[in-house]
Amino acid sequence: MGQIVLALYLLYNELGVSTFAGLVVMLAIMLVNGFVAKINDNIIRKQMSLKDQRQLISNDVFNGIKVLKLYGWEKAFVDKILQIRSKELRFLRTAGFWTTITVLTSNCLPFMVALATFGTYLAIGSEPLDAQKVFVSLTLLANVGAPLMQMPDTINEIILLIVSTKRLNKFLDLPEITNYVTHDNELPVLRIENGCFTWNSGPVVNNHKNVILKDINLKIMDSQFVAVIGTVGSAKSSLLAALLGEMDRLSGRVNIRHGVSVAYVPQQPWIMNMTLKDNILFGKDINEDMYKMVINSCALSDDLRQLSAGDETEIGEKGINLSGGQKQRVSLARAVYSEADLYLLDDPLSAVDSHVGQHIMREVFHSETGLLRNKTRIMVTNQLFVLPFVDQIVVLKNGKIQSIGSYDQLMNENKEFRQIFRQYSGTDNMDNNY
Repeated sequence: MGQIVLALYLLYNELGVSTFAGLVVMLAIMLVNGFVAKINDNIIRKQMSLKDQRQLISNDVFNGIKVLKLYGWEKAFVDKILQIRSKELRFLRTAGFWTTITVLTSNCLPFMVALATFGTYLAIGSEPLDAQKVFVSLTLLANVGAPLMQMPDTINEIILLIVSTKRLNKFLDLPEITNYVTHDNELPVLRIENGCFTWNSGPVVNNHKNVILKDINLKIMDSQFVAVIGTVGSAKSSLLAALLGEMDRLSGRVNIRHGVSVAYVPQQPWIMNMTLKDNILFGKDINEDMYKMVINSCALSDDLRQLSAGDETEIGEKGINLSGGQKQRVSLARAVYSEADLYLLDDPLSAVDSHVGQHIMREVFHSETGLLRNKTRIMVTNQLFVLPFVDQIVVLKNGKIQSIGSYDQLMNENKEFRQIFRQYSGTDNMDNNY
């Protein structure tokens, strides 16, 4: 910018007021470029949004390639990706068109400024336009044109910077989740009083966020085995998230007794790119006896014999070389080995076979024979064979606790519980005999 101002000042000394004619042309073209830049900004934002969608679907395809091949969904997903890519290319072509206009006007700018300046000087005709003035003026105009030639690239970089900054700020400006879980020395291991919760990114209805869990009152004592059941969409997994402090609390109180350690087993297992053994130990020192008990209880012994290097086998990113059931059992084994006081289990038997599920129930969760018999366990589940062996069943409906009681109580007194039992008994019920 300083080079342009200095060159215009020297040019004014040579050609006088004629310099302003070139300056007007320069400003007009800069306004055009500014208008084009505004259009390009909108186009690039839309293009990058489509790019995000395409990359998200592509990642899902790569992560679930086995399922896609099994069900023959390759063409459907390829068509979906190509459809998004086609829209993205349209925006790229449009952006390229407007960028071409910017480049064209910027390349023509030195010539147009020189034509306007010399034409005005000749029209005024106060002094002759000799060779000395022409060559000196052309040199100064070249000094003006050189930085202006770089303007299209500069404008494009600025547009990308603005768009990227806005996207980053949108993410960084999201409100932080407040740590609402207290740790007072109360008798219950866990207590929720009048809890109402929502998700930070949830929909807004009538200027208020949609409540996911409402009027939650729950008290769980030491060593209790609690099952949380309900139909699809009843917010069972959200209840565990609320206990972990991962949701937005609208009202109420959540307390986990002071000194109680918590282990969480998610529905989608989190497996790291390290050996199977390291995935289970997760940084803890190895206790050989405990480690072997955990391996046997989580039904991993046969799997270790099949793996090339046993528990020293390197597990790929996101457990790519393990089946869904194996990943689930590794995730469960990690939690069991941690020897926590409170276990939050999000449908840990959903990905395992019937006989394996019965083995894990007997060896890990059962209140008389399981490794966790002296621990407090809260299990979200659709596996009905578990229910007769839990101490307490929590029935959720539409984000509210519909009823709480033992298996026998609910079977005799609760219509909603019997409906859920009938709904899942055809597919998920397992033999109750051990």
